Amino acid sequence: MSELSWYYAEEGIAVGPRSQKDMLDLVKAGKLTPSALIWHPAMAEWEPLEKVQPDWLKAPEPKPQPQSQPVTADKKTAPVLVAAVAAAAPPVSKTTAAPAKPGMASAPEKNEKKPEPAAPEKKGGLLGKLFKR
Repeated sequence: MSELSWYYAEEGIAVGPRSQKDMLDLVKAGKLTPSALIWHPAMAEWEPLEKVQPDWLKAPEPKPQPQSQPVTADKKTAPVLVAAVAAAAPPVSKTTAAPAKPGMASAPEKNEKKPEPAAPEKKGGLLGKLFKR
C-alpha cells in the first residue's frame, strides 16, 4: 500500500490522499471515529475504519517513565538538600491569607476590630404587625 493513498469521508466529501501517519493522527485527535468511512485504492468500496484498520483505534502503549532514585542525606549533604527543596518551593507570604469560602467570614487581622454581631431579628414580621405580636 502506498504511503500517500488513504482517503476519508468528511461530510460526504472525500478528503485525501493522506499518509498512514496522518490518518493515525486524525484518529488520535478524534476526527476519525470507528465508524468513519475510509478508502484505499486496493479496496473495492469505502468501509468503516473499525473494519479496515482496527489496529489504528487501539491506544498506544504508554512509554515507561524512568524511575527516580531516592536521595539519601548525611551530615554533609543534608543542608544542600534542604536548600534545594526550599528553592524549588513557591514563596509563602505571611501577610496573605487564603481567601475565605463563600458564606464564611475571613479571620480579622490582629489590629482589626471584630464586627459586632447583628441584632436578633424581631419575630412576627408582617403578621406580627397585623396582629400586634
